[in-house]
Amino acid sequence: MERTQIYLTKVQKEKLKNLAKLNNMTMAECIREAINEYVEKDRMNKDIIIEKTFGLWKDRDDIGTDYIEKIRSSWNKRLEISE
Repeated sequence: MERTQIYLTKVQKEKLKNLAKLNNMTMAECIREAINEYVEKDRMNKDIIIEKTFGLWKDRDDIGTDYIEKIRSSWNKRLEISE
């Protein structure tokens, strides 16, 4: 573990202290748990956003196979140059 200093308002500290006591935890444990939940929620939100992009262009009729092949061929050219 690494030691970190944070600044809380008096109200935040009092609420955290009460929460820790209620759950038979230290304030540090409560903070670590809250950070873990926050990080996981953020990761899940990003995953949801990415999932919502699947099929985004499926109903577009202005993008045909010629356009897609043009893009793919430029990828192949760039890959050949970098190898």
